[in-house]
Amino acid sequence: MSEAQSCCGGAAASAASPTAPQPSIGDLGTLRAPTHLKPQETAQPGSGPIRQDPFAMTVTDTKSGAAATAAVATWRSWAGDGKAHAAPDGTGAYYFAANFPVNYVILETGDGLPVIVIGPEVSLAADGSTPIGHPTLGACQGGGGAPVVLTAGELDGTTLTNHSGRFDYGPSITQDVLANAAKLFNCVGIQVTQTKYYPPKS
Repeated sequence: MSEAQSCCGGAAASAASPTAPQPSIGDLGTLRAPTHLKPQETAQPGSGPIRQDPFAMTVTDTKSGAAATAAVATWRSWAGDGKAHAAPDGTGAYYFAANFPVNYVILETGDGLPVIVIGPEVSLAADGSTPIGHPTLGACQGGGGAPVVLTAGELDGTTLTNHSGRFDYGPSITQDVLANAAKLFNCVGIQVTQTKYYPPKS
């Protein structure tokens, strides 16, 4: 992986020494920022810090993986129902399009370990015109999105992709990186049976 740094905006940590244990998953890409943000993905339209998807879930082990799997099933049951759904904390009103994507990002902890954050691409408007996407999948308790990620894409059933217009069309995302991301998902109990790779944009 790249040099370790905090996914929650803390000071950069020094890279692990060669003798430190390394994750066995393999390369998960190079940290990078999104190419752009949509106005609705910031605290104020077009300005301020990145907002956090209120349904975003941090997955670090099989327990949180099982919770995420159950949450995905709930989100899918709301697809296209035209109703406003409150966030898990009871606030806000969010809409689930008929074919909304389930987004994920893989972040890096201060110790250089990978963390999955998964969430639905919900819209702030009933007509689906204001979706909040990958940059809003933050893992910080204080809120906020993900200013840098290792890998990003979508989970479609049991198929994992690197489909993210803001993050994953860079040259560091290879088929091997996507395969390693699938290993990580399976490691935490989120079933992935195949991958679908999108090559970098020319």
